[in-house]
Amino acid sequence: MLKVTVHQVEQAEVHLVLRNNQSSFVSLLSFSSSFLILWTVLLLTIACDDSVGQSFEGPCGSGDTVIKIGKDRPFKEIKVNQKLTMEHGLQGGYHVDVSLQLSGRFNPDLVDITIDLWLGDWHLGKHRSEDWYLFYGRPDEGACYFYQARVFLFNQKGEIPNETEILGLVGQKPLLKVELHHTNGYDQYEGQFVLDD
Repeated sequence: MLKVTVHQVEQAEVHLVLRNNQSSFVSLLSFSSSFLILWTVLLLTIACDDSVGQSFEGPCGSGDTVIKIGKDRPFKEIKVNQKLTMEHGLQGGYHVDVSLQLSGRFNPDLVDITIDLWLGDWHLGKHRSEDWYLFYGRPDEGACYFYQARVFLFNQKGEIPNETEILGLVGQKPLLKVELHHTNGYDQYEGQFVLDD
């Protein structure tokens, strides 16, 4: 008959004593708590490392980064040469709201996002968010979102435009530039859109 007895000497050290009729032997298995912690940290590091394996899929999907322009929440895509609506804000200025759908193999936490509107050499609009957390989409979407970024508009002097200047922008086609900086690197988007009031 085989009998197993377990004696706990310390919290992280275990002795097993096996007895079988006339022969007995002792096997000592000792695990230090620091070894267990080190092993756990190593496994978690490997499991969380984006560079391990080619099939990694994060909360924003996999593959190269794709940036889509849109509006509202939930996201509604706006294609190139479609309208961006200029709105009058409560503080007297004007802006365009832009939502982004971002998919790809990048870390969506603590990103920096810059959105610029250019009309020739005129820096018409600007939005910047730093250390931002993107909204995760549904698991079946493979995308993350940045909703309703307020791109503030400026006249050619860099001041808040008046109503006449805004009306003069209707139908103009500025270049929209998006820059996305994340822990994995940098991605960008460029496309022309039509301003509307």
